[in-house]
Amino acid sequence: MAGIWERIKNTAEGRVGVHLLEAGIVLHATNAFTKVQIKDAINATLTAPLSVAEMADLDLIVDKLDAELTTILKLVYLEKVKAWTIAAESGVVTEGQFRSALGI
Repeated sequence: MAGIWERIKNTAEGRVGVHLLEAGIVLHATNAFTKVQIKDAINATLTAPLSVAEMADLDLIVDKLDAELTTILKLVYLEKVKAWTIAAESGVVTEGQFRSALGI
């Protein structure tokens, strides 16, 4: 599979920093960043920009967050993003587990 997993897994080349990814998503949740600003911020740190599939995964994550109906559910999803991206970066979960847990 292609997608953001390829840029955050522990063997990734041109790795996306998961803390920046998480920060962008939180900033979106607080209406400080748009989807485009998240991608721009991440791309500004990379030598090779995000691929179409990687950007599509980010869109899916943000859309999933936006679709949560309550503040509590949004916070739970934000914590899932945090936990699963750290676990992916650390190499302790599979891509299938990652994608399933985040609904992408």
